[in-house]
Parts: sequence; C-alpha cells; structure tokens
Amino acid sequence: MQTCGHNGQDDPGEYAMQLVSASILPMVLKAAIELGVFDVIDKAGSGAQLSPSQIAAQIAPGNKPEAPLVLEQILRLLASHSILTYSVSDDQIHRVVYGLAPVAKYFVQNQQEGSEGSLRLMLNIVQDKVILNTWYHLKDAVLEGGNLFNRAYEMTPTEYIQRNDPGFGELLMSSLREFNPIFTRKMLERYTGFEGLNSLVDVGGGDGSILNMIVSKYPNIKGINFDLVAVIEKSPSYPGTVSIFTSCVMMIDKHLLVIKLDKSWNVIVKYYTLLLTFDDLLQVLSMWQGICLLTFQMEKFIIHQFDDERCLKILKNCYEAIPINGKVIVVDMLVPDAPETSLAGKSLFQYEFLMMNTNTGGKEKTRREFESLAKEAGFSHIQVPCSAYNFSVVEFYKSF
Repeated sequence: MQTCGHNGQDDPGEYAMQLVSASILPMVLKAAIELGVFDVIDKAGSGAQLSPSQIAAQIAPGNKPEAPLVLEQILRLLASHSILTYSVSDDQIHRVVYGLAPVAKYFVQNQQEGSEGSLRLMLNIVQDKVILNTWYHLKDAVLEGGNLFNRAYEMTPTEYIQRNDPGFGELLMSSLREFNPIFTRKMLERYTGFEGLNSLVDVGGGDGSILNMIVSKYPNIKGINFDLVAVIEKSPSYPGTVSIFTSCVMMIDKHLLVIKLDKSWNVIVKYYTLLLTFDDLLQVLSMWQGICLLTFQMEKFIIHQFDDERCLKILKNCYEAIPINGKVIVVDMLVPDAPETSLAGKSLFQYEFLMMNTNTGGKEKTRREFESLAKEAGFSHIQVPCSAYNFSVVEFYKSF
C-alpha cells in the first residue's frame, strides 16, 4: 500500500493558518464580482492596470472615503491568489495597480451574444445563503445520516424552490446558462462523437443554446429542442433548429413518443419514462440540460442525481433502445479513485461534495463505478475520450 500526503514544500503551520481562514476568499471574490471590479478593469482595455482609487471612483462614485481602503484589501487578497495581476511603482509612494490575470476572464460579465460564458453566477449559487446554511448540518449528517439540504430545510431543493424561493431557482438556471457556453465550446473542441449524425433531439434543452452550438459546428444535423411550454415560450429561435413542447407529442405507449412535425422533420424517439412520470422527468431534464440523440442517448449531468439502482435502470433502458452499434454518452463528473492533490482533483472533490449536498441518494462516480454499472446494464465497455471543466464524456458501447 502506497502512503501519500504532504510534500513538505510548505510550512504545515502556515498551511494550517491559511485553512482556518479559507472561507474568506470565496466571499471576497463574490463581493468583487457584485461590485463589478473585474468589469471595470476589463473595460479599461487589454493589459490595463488600475489603482484602488480609480476602480472605486467607478463602482462607488461619491461614496465614503473608506471605499478605496476596503477595496484595496479586496484587491490585495485576489492578487495574492493570482486572480489579479499587480505592479508596484518605483517611486517613494510605491503605488500598487491591479489588472486581470487569465483566470479573471471567467468572472467578467459577458453581455454580448455569443460570449464565452462566465462563472459569475455559479459562484453566487455556491456562496448563496441557501447553500451555505446546509454546511452547518454536515457533522449531524455524518452522525445521524440524511442529506444536508433536507436536514437544513426539511424538503428537497426542488420543493424549496417551488414553495419558498423561486428566485433561487432562476439564479440556478441563469448560472447554467452562463456556464453552458464555457463547457460546450471546450467539449466541441475535444469531442468528435457528433460527427456523422443527421438529427439530434435535445430533451429538456432549455433555451436551446447547447443545441445551437452543436448544430453550428455540425450544420448537417437537424436540431430539435424539446422542453416544457413555459420554457420554449421564452427561448430564442436558432437557424437549423426547431423548438417543440409537450403538446406536439403523442404518447404511443409508455415507452415511445412520436414528435409530430412537418414531413421534413418527422422523427421517432425511443424515450423511456424510467421511474418518473413524463412531466417529472422533463422537469429534471430541463434543469440539467439532458440531450437525447436519435442514434444514442446522452444524459448531461443526469446520472449523478440518482442512486445506483436508478442509474442501472436508466442505463438498461438506454441499452434496449439503441442499435447493436449504438452507444450511450454520459457527460458528468468522473471522480478519481484515490485522493489527488492537483488543481483538477481538488476542484472535483469539492464539486462532488456540493452535488451530494443537494442530491438525495445521488453521487458522483469513479471510472470503476461507471464500468461496473455499464457491465451490469449489459454494455461491453466504456471509453472516456475527453474532459472539460470537471466534466468528462463517458461513452457506453453496446458491442466491441
């Protein structure tokens, strides 16, 4: 057995001190985003560096004189974590100016169409009081069992949003819309599994942005965005795609749906209701932007929401629905089998904790766990062709 641990490069005492105050950084980063600090520096031009007073004059004009002093503390902390760059003047004043480090682009507000996306709202979700309150139940969850969110609010996240805080639900959906371009663009750079497809049905496709990016790269694909009426009504139209909702669908039996469109768009989609009602499943897929293809089924961010028993039923139904040369694609977090100290490893373990916090019975899975589920469902093998921003593309093959 190999024992791994601290590499001895840092002083353990200093590291312990940093851990004690580790929660300060994300809250300071959240405040900087809300104040528009990154946007002010970004608008100053490429490579620009501004002083705390220059930034404060734009985000808090006419405010109290303490504003630049507090802002300088924010800027120093962000620069110490390489989120901002800094330069110090050679004169006796030693004036410090701050600019955007490469990572800061993910926290700039992108308002223009076709933007690269942002992680601003995702950070706001993770640091929201609704989520932070659940962490105070972590010890009790270990000692007494139960899901953190359910312990904190005595209901599921979906129930909480519907009953208490619809605004939190909208923030969640907005954070996904901001993140989708970041992930999808990188996935399309690395993944070639959409080549050769003629039609693609995005079940629970939300505003259709993911489908649009795929069809834009593969214009031979006919894209169909399928979701609830309330979602489709607010969705923009995209060239090469058509949006439909539940009234366009006729239920032939509990396993088969026929989407009724004009002759050039006729398509039959095998779609299994699994353990949920049709509308319930759509609600889940709508939140997590699941994609269902004609020749294979792709569940984006779905598998981690269910326990192994339900995951197995999902995969078995997919196995029965696809042809012998078909495959199922799952886009989800692939957790390492053992602890890793890399940046990617730390990020994965943190998000794994977040997902377990909010999903009753669900969990992120390792490659070995995916392989075990695949074999039990009847698949011959799996492949992991690429990863992007904590998410991996996992292909389940019916035959070798």
